[in-house]
Formats: sequence, structure tokens, C-alpha cells
Amino acid sequence: MFHVWVRAALTTVIVLLVVAACGGKEPSQRQAFIAFLQTRVLDVTGTRVPELTPEEKAKFGHYANDYSIITQFHAGMNANVTRPNNELAKITALRTVGEIVEQRKQIADAKAQMAKLSAALDAEQRKADAVHAKLKHPEDVKPVFDAAYAKLVTVPAEAYRAVFPAIDNMFGSSLKVSDYVQTHRNLIDVDGTTLRVADPATKKELGALLDQLTADSEKVNAAQRAMQEVVHGE
Repeated sequence: MFHVWVRAALTTVIVLLVVAACGGKEPSQRQAFIAFLQTRVLDVTGTRVPELTPEEKAKFGHYANDYSIITQFHAGMNANVTRPNNELAKITALRTVGEIVEQRKQIADAKAQMAKLSAALDAEQRKADAVHAKLKHPEDVKPVFDAAYAKLVTVPAEAYRAVFPAIDNMFGSSLKVSDYVQTHRNLIDVDGTTLRVADPATKKELGALLDQLTADSEKVNAAQRAMQEVVHGE
């Protein structure tokens, strides 16, 4: 009975020592993490996502795992949204009616990709938001981390999300121009950058389609500028 009591007492002491040791490190880890978020994320223009060094991971303790929610979101975004979107940028750069007609298939394929990119973005954000919602941060950490999360996850996701419908509309307008030209080949002469239309009614109809394409292209440019301002702070 005595030996059992001694073992129980020793176990209690060990547990208390472990708790005390953890408690001793946590305040310094917390303060280091807050300082990192403030100086390396919130005080910096744009949505640059600094990677933690091994030393910083050790310095932040379990808070390093919380920060990984942000870095994992951006890794998923780069792989499933940003890189595919950059490929589509080659299609958005089409400038002449001749190019639009010649590359109709590529435009149609790119338009079909937009829904996939939007779904991929939604999936990455839902995954990050679900983990973020479960975090239980101390009162001094929570507002700083939430602000950093909003800056590096919520805001850029919304900026990307605003670009997608604009690009989708522009692709739709491009397809209408391509299809109209193909249907009225006997009335429309396309020679490189030169476009000749003799029939007044056809010229008016094609002009309206081109005006819509120009308007949609301007909306894409505006959305992309807004996104660049968020991402790069410029």
C-alpha cells in the first residue's frame, strides 16, 4: 500500500513538473508568434507568406502548426488554382478577330476550365476555414492570428474569386465573336489584324459583339489589377 502511494505521488509530481515546464515555455512562444505575425505579415504590404525556418518552428512551439494552416492553403492554391490560371492567361491575351476565330477550341476549353478553378478555390478555402474555426487561441493571440489569416487567406481568395466570372464572361464573348464570323464567312473578310465587312447589317451586328468583348476584357483587366494590388500591394 505504501509503495502504491509513493508511486502515485511520484507520478503526480512528474505530471506537475511537465505542466510547469510547458507553462514556462508557452508565454515566450506566444509572444514570439505574435511578434512574427505582426512584423512579418501584418506590417508588410501585399500577401507575402513567409515560410518558417526550423529555428522559428522551435521558437513558436505548437503555434507553428497553427500557422501551417495558412502555408498549406497557399500551397494548395498555387498547385490547383494559380498555376492553371496562369496557363489560361495565354488565352486571355488574344487580341485580333483572326486569333479568336483560329483558337476557338482553346477558348472553349479554357472557358470550361473556369468552373474547375472556381471549385478548386472554394475547396481550398473551405478546408482552411474549417481548421481555422477549431482553433482555441489565447486572447492576445486570437485577434492577431485572425487578422493574419484574413490577410493571407480570406482576402486573396476573394480577390481571385472576383476575377473568375470576369474571365468566364470574356471567353463567352470571344466565342460569340468567333461563331458569328464563322457563320458569316461570305460577308466578313479577316486578314490578320484587318477586318473588312461590306454589309451594313452584318457590320453593325459584329460591331456590337466586339463592343461587348471589349467591355468584358476591360472588366478582366480591372479585376486582375485589383487582385495584383491585393497580392503585391501595388
